[in-house]
Amino acid sequence: GMPFLGVKVHEHLRGHGKQKAYEEDLQPRYSTIDSFFVDLTITSSGRASLYSSIDTENSSYTISLEMVFQRSTNGRTWTNIQTWSASQIGHISLDKIYYVSPGYDYRIHVTATVTNSSGRVVETATRDSSIVSY
Repeated sequence: GMPFLGVKVHEHLRGHGKQKAYEEDLQPRYSTIDSFFVDLTITSSGRASLYSSIDTENSSYTISLEMVFQRSTNGRTWTNIQTWSASQIGHISLDKIYYVSPGYDYRIHVTATVTNSSGRVVETATRDSSIVSY
């Protein structure tokens, strides 16, 4: 069962990446967010595809999304490369392309802020993609 899976993840992934990869399957509970998806892929030529999408339970809520592309040499301290922001009612998604340099670990760090129709913040949540080495 689960403990064995945990051991497998522990054994086969590089040290700093193991926790994130394991957590990726466990969707945290949100109060107003129905789904929060973050995905990073990098091709062999260094073309990174960054994607995030968020849905709210209430179609009148506004979601502000900040997607930060980060890189690291040690998997512990992260440097921001580029930030994209967007805001929309009910649902939002961002899809970006970025060409990366070799020799780093990369991830996306996304912050979502949900406001109601009166402009009051009802929820803030963050989510990281899995770490991708290039």
